[in-house]
Amino acid sequence: MRGTHWMTLVLFAVLVCECTIPASAQITWTHFQADTLILQRSRARNDVLLNADNGTAGYLNSADDIALVSAKDFDFEYEANIRFAIGFDVFPGTNTELSYWGTGFWEDEIVVDRGLTFDLIAPFDTATVNYTSANVAILGYATRSHNAEINNIWNLNTELSMLAGVRFFNQAESFSLTMGQSGGILAATSTYKVETDNYLIGPQIGFGYRVPVTPRWSIAGTAKGGFLFNIHQQNSFLLDVGNTSTLATFERSELEPSFIGEIGLSTFYRFSKGITFRLGYEVMFVNGLALAPEQFDRGPGLSAEGRDNHSGSIFFDGLLVGIEILH
Repeated sequence: MRGTHWMTLVLFAVLVCECTIPASAQITWTHFQADTLILQRSRARNDVLLNADNGTAGYLNSADDIALVSAKDFDFEYEANIRFAIGFDVFPGTNTELSYWGTGFWEDEIVVDRGLTFDLIAPFDTATVNYTSANVAILGYATRSHNAEINNIWNLNTELSMLAGVRFFNQAESFSLTMGQSGGILAATSTYKVETDNYLIGPQIGFGYRVPVTPRWSIAGTAKGGFLFNIHQQNSFLLDVGNTSTLATFERSELEPSFIGEIGLSTFYRFSKGITFRLGYEVMFVNGLALAPEQFDRGPGLSAEGRDNHSGSIFFDGLLVGIEILH
């Protein structure tokens, strides 16, 4: 996974600030939030990634192959993400808030060892050496997300607020399949790898509702979403014969529409005049992504370019624990 999303994020923040904040504005910070998000990432689709040959050897005789591993078998645990938000009084009657969350890294690895049974076969529709009649396979899937927003918030009354802003979201992914023979004369393994990066940017709108229960306790709900542009990139390569032969390499970059929706529920406890603790639950849905395992190339005619599948979806959900400091 490449690291260029940091430069994109900085340029995004500078551009939005230059376009939205008047030069004569007297900026005063109003609040600061720091949260820990314990999020789980949903699994990928049930696409077959590894088969066992059922007696009719060869890549052309795949009708009776037995599916052993699919993309849905990768299981992502809950991971801690850090979120920061800071609000400013920039425009009369509104509050401008900048926020970021990320740093969570989801990964899983599946190892298949068939011992002395050499029946593993990758679902490629072309001839290979190490991906047919293998007894060892290692499949890896790693993913990381970054999210940044700048929103203007209007208080419609004491309980209801509305927001409008711009969101940047990055989804970076890496999938690898290493196969071959362990032991014997033909002992060797080779790797097929796909990396994707999704850079989403676009407008969003939302609403918030906060109701006091006691002088110190309150509950709140938020909902926001928007249609964004996704610049998704893919790098892939297929090596064979003990990684000494390059069968295919490919790079691609395209622009496609995407959607992000987010819902959150929280309870707040005001510890003092300027400090509030909160506990909540959040769900986020992202659609229109190029997920790495879903680009798996099955042919016909191996090219490593995959299927150009940019219809992938992800759910994030989990708990948040945080603190809010008022100026």
